[in-house]
Amino acid sequence: MTNLPPKNVLDEVWDFVDQFICPIHLIPIDDTRKPPGDHHGTGWFIKKNGQPHLCTCEHVAKDQAAGTLGYAPTGSNSGVSVGSEFSLFSHPVDFAIANLSNTWNAIKHSGKIIPPMFF
Repeated sequence: MTNLPPKNVLDEVWDFVDQFICPIHLIPIDDTRKPPGDHHGTGWFIKKNGQPHLCTCEHVAKDQAAGTLGYAPTGSNSGVSVGSEFSLFSHPVDFAIANLSNTWNAIKHSGKIIPPMFF
């Protein structure tokens, strides 16, 4: 027996949340695979100082020095480089944030910023 809500409720919740989150991929410096990279974590979008930002965990973002971190907003057919350095806040906070203003409009997508009223 499961304690999960009905499938239609789960589908509606996923459809709502999906617009605000994204997979994060790491493409190591010497990666020659086609396509390159691996799933590395998950992030979410906020607006800070009027610009889109990607938030994730520090343990995900700290690997930016090992290659390129990219994100793939919902509704896109590809990913794009984060385009800026993450600010890192290690344990016990485990938080990272990067400005996406250089890449937010680089690809067509339907990702959205989490509205401030949700906080």
